[in-house]
Amino acid sequence: METLRYLVPPARTWGDMLAALSRASYGVEPQQGERFKALFLDTHDGRLQRGGARLALETRGLLAHWRLQGPHEQGSAIFSGDPGARVFAAPPLGLPEEAAAAVGQRALIPVVAARVFLRSCTLTCPSGSRLVMALESFAPKPARGRVAGLPPRLKLLTLRFADGEEVSLLHAGSYLRDRLGLRQEPKDLVSLALQALGKPEPGGPVPEALRVRAEDPLALAGRKIVAQQTLKMRANTEGTIEDLDAEFLHDLRVATRRLRSALRLFGEALGRRRADSLRAELAWIGGLLGAVRDLDVFVANLKGQSERLGEAGAIAGVLAHELEGRRGPARERLVSALQSRRYARLLDRLKAQASAPLAKSLRGMAALPVTAAGPLLIQRAQKRVLKLGRSVAETTEPPALHRLRILFKRLRYTCEFFRDAFGDDMEPYIRAMVRFQDCLGEHQDAVVAMVRIRDLASDMVARGLIPQQSLLDLGSLLQVQREIAQDRRRKLGELWGQFDRPSVRRVVRKLATAPEGPSSLPETMRKLLP
Repeated sequence: METLRYLVPPARTWGDMLAALSRASYGVEPQQGERFKALFLDTHDGRLQRGGARLALETRGLLAHWRLQGPHEQGSAIFSGDPGARVFAAPPLGLPEEAAAAVGQRALIPVVAARVFLRSCTLTCPSGSRLVMALESFAPKPARGRVAGLPPRLKLLTLRFADGEEVSLLHAGSYLRDRLGLRQEPKDLVSLALQALGKPEPGGPVPEALRVRAEDPLALAGRKIVAQQTLKMRANTEGTIEDLDAEFLHDLRVATRRLRSALRLFGEALGRRRADSLRAELAWIGGLLGAVRDLDVFVANLKGQSERLGEAGAIAGVLAHELEGRRGPARERLVSALQSRRYARLLDRLKAQASAPLAKSLRGMAALPVTAAGPLLIQRAQKRVLKLGRSVAETTEPPALHRLRILFKRLRYTCEFFRDAFGDDMEPYIRAMVRFQDCLGEHQDAVVAMVRIRDLASDMVARGLIPQQSLLDLGSLLQVQREIAQDRRRKLGELWGQFDRPSVRRVVRKLATAPEGPSSLPETMRKLLP
């Protein structure tokens, strides 16, 4: 342990700490103090935070510096650009090498801002060891959007070991904690600021209270999963509205899909009528999200394929430009929906569903613990996948393959809903289905692209946006889609063999025959098993 943090009561001052340390024979070297603005940034998925690092853009007067802090102090680097930017294209100018390597080509997005008054000094302990003490007094505010009211100023005391005996850090921390009534705080300035503002950490883990546990009755597990996905919807709504990064929209869409799947899966345990009503509303917002996301994916694919076609790829660029123009109206409809009372009401209803009290006497599946109900639900979903998947042949039509993709997605979601309860045993099974599902998705994208390209080109020719002679290149573009579809179809057999094999299926059987699992259910329940 090289660092200790304490939350300081508002009434306690820097002088109180120095006086207490002096009475205990600690030596205090010359103190430093400075005021600055700090803008903390991270990627959409929180890559820096998950790696134990924080990246801040600190502004003092007219000068701005990057500062990367992590397990070991990384120092600072000069910043060149606009400190007030909404998004920093990767890699921004002057970004420290360690941060650039972690961020890759992802955009950096402001997470939280703060006005900081920092006081610091070096302490010499009675034992001769040396520590660095710093007090950050900061007023947090959102980096984007608004909150109803700004929280009060917070104070965070940090003690860091410098040299000597490391136990001296614990002695000094315990002394200050007991003497001044401090509270040890595992969170850093950014986490405390986000907590005070009611904002989530980017890419943050599922809150411990919402993790599904093996002993949870199915009714409680369903509520926890609805709560998890509702949090993800809230966390990605603002970024989607502001169009900061395409991944906000993608993750918001995935959360709505997972919620629809959860409400179908746990409908009886949650209340079928209410679950179906919520699924209908999620289909509404999901359709608007899909309209924009599908355009984003289609445009990205066309631009990538245009490079493969050389001169003939010009037609792909023309089509992509037309689709980019259509994205604006589609996004306007989406933003209007996300800012509507209907969407706010949907989030409130989902929250109410997640927090609804359990019935005093649960019945049927709702009363079963996850150890029993989870394998039962996974096996049901697996049976549907295996039945359709084993009938797939070279002549199978795309609609059947698309149906198989949907069944795979439902099976995957079901497994992931129970991942916390069953641990690492699920991972090989999930990985096997993800590979097959991804291949099916690429096949479906290519099949749909062929239809959309023809329709789009016909419309643009009718409006005089594409000359007739350019249509000669259209065949090359369609051939690319055809080759992608054929290649993915060839891979399906290989990937199916990796999924439909005893060693993979054994994972589910192991769950089903575990103690307290379906093997111990009453006969009436066991008849429901495949």
